Amino acid sequence: MNTLILTQIPLDELLAQVKQAVREELDALGSPGNTCDNTPPITQKELSAFLGITEQTVIRWKQKGKIPFFNIGSAIRFDLKEVLAALKK
Repeated sequence: MNTLILTQIPLDELLAQVKQAVREELDALGSPGNTCDNTPPITQKELSAFLGITEQTVIRWKQKGKIPFFNIGSAIRFDLKEVLAALKK
């Protein structure tokens, strides 16, 4: 059984403790091995801008199987982490 002890603490100390707890949770989410990934998929245009290449190069790489992609309905999307991992190989 957990014990709850209520005490009066200054507001700035409470805020500091809350910030620290949030920081620790955010760090845990970004740690290796964490399966929670909230990175949204990106478009072909966004990928070409990020990589500094033309959209035609993205299309060519996609057709050759050099980079992974997936469909959301009829739209083609890319997972940036997967694309970068594929390009490192």
